[in-house]
Amino acid sequence: GNEHLEYAFIVPVKTVNELSRLLSDDEEALTQIFVTRKHIVLLIGELTFFSRLIEGEYIDYDRIIIKNHKMVVKVDKKEILSALDRAALVTEEKIAGSVRSHVKLDVAEDVLKISAVSTAGSTYDELFIEHEGDDITIAFNNRYLIDSIKACEGEKIVLSMSSPLTSMNIEPEENNYEENGSDEIFMLLPVRTKD
Repeated sequence: GNEHLEYAFIVPVKTVNELSRLLSDDEEALTQIFVTRKHIVLLIGELTFFSRLIEGEYIDYDRIIIKNHKMVVKVDKKEILSALDRAALVTEEKIAGSVRSHVKLDVAEDVLKISAVSTAGSTYDELFIEHEGDDITIAFNNRYLIDSIKACEGEKIVLSMSSPLTSMNIEPEENNYEENGSDEIFMLLPVRTKD
């Protein structure tokens, strides 16, 4: 009949990364998946792929994503990525084995200022944006910010914020999250800054 079972399981991130390399671009190709309580087995053509699963329940992320942020910024994806890549020259400096520097976003009217400072130097960029709500200054781990924005589809992205200490939503301009909940939305926590 038309019955279908719904069940969820958590796959380790290493497994996901490996699978993305192994899976074919051929949309017609068939992959068989077998799941036990602790393991997953995938048959991909001639290949058998085996991984353990992560025990427990996945975090209820939908409950912690803020749906009604006070500030919304729309920005060109390529422009913000090139500014963040320049900032990465400064933010990815390693001090005693750990990367300490962050990137600062300063939203004022229709301008987004992106800056970073470390002993390696400093960077500063200004981008024109569409902006609703108050002005804000907020800081992030630059690598996480770059990865989230890169993963967003489309030419323009939307950043939604409420305060320098609450999470920011990152999503494509054409998103129907409220309608069907199935589109892309990334949530990133800011870092506290001393300045």
